[in-house]
Amino acid sequence: MTLRDDGPRLEGPLADAPALVYERLRLQGFGRHRDLDVRFPAGLAVWTAPNEHGKTTAVLGLAATLWGVPHRADPAAPGWGRYRSWHGGPHRGALTLKATDGVRYTVERAFDNHRVRVRRHDPDGDTLLVDTVHNPAARLAVSPYEAWLRATVGLVEGDLAMATVVLAQGDLSGDPHRLGGDVQRLLSGAGAGGAAAALERLADALRERTRDLRALDLGLADLRQPRRLQVLESEADELLRRAEVGSGAADGLERARSGLADADAAFERAQREAERTRAAAEARRAWTA
Repeated sequence: MTLRDDGPRLEGPLADAPALVYERLRLQGFGRHRDLDVRFPAGLAVWTAPNEHGKTTAVLGLAATLWGVPHRADPAAPGWGRYRSWHGGPHRGALTLKATDGVRYTVERAFDNHRVRVRRHDPDGDTLLVDTVHNPAARLAVSPYEAWLRATVGLVEGDLAMATVVLAQGDLSGDPHRLGGDVQRLLSGAGAGGAAAALERLADALRERTRDLRALDLGLADLRQPRRLQVLESEADELLRRAEVGSGAADGLERARSGLADADAAFERAQREAERTRAAAEARRAWTA
């Protein structure tokens, strides 16, 4: 099956950003899909089908091919018990993708025994990079596949990928800006007490810095006593006042200096005039003697 190209492309700053591009998904014996072959177009794709025709199962099959599916027998829980083949036979998936480095890879996974193979598609042929067992429920052993997954895809934990970058059925029914509880706890930091505690710490940090909280539009009430920002504003106002006073004093000093210079010049002129007057008087006495 080839999905219909819906036409739109990314525009703006993200248009040239590196991206993980899915090219082909093949599922055998995954839930209701006995043999599904999906070829993705270059742009955004739309798969339209009636309810209960396996659209969400295909999305989960893609995620399971990359990150694995735990062997949980309970069909009510996400795992092998829910997605194993309805029809018997092979239970596996293969995903061909182009990674952010522009190289094409195919991941092949056998869901029943967690066997994973990764092939790199080169112009001169294919190269087998990984051939190992990757059990997503393992707690001690680290599979070599995880190193490839981290370097190529960036996310090693399937649960984290499903909670952040994969939209599945039900994800659009709630608050579009609210992350799942597990992701909120992860982002708020280990041992932090959850997202609510992290938000309260941020609010306390704001209360230490400013009294005017209502203007921030965060649902916080203004405080009565000045905080650090208001104290700094007061100090800045006082320094400005002192600068203005100092500027006035400097202006007065400059005017005094200018007046003193004028007085000195007038004194010199008066001295010269007095000397001329004295000389004239002396000459007059000598002429009349």
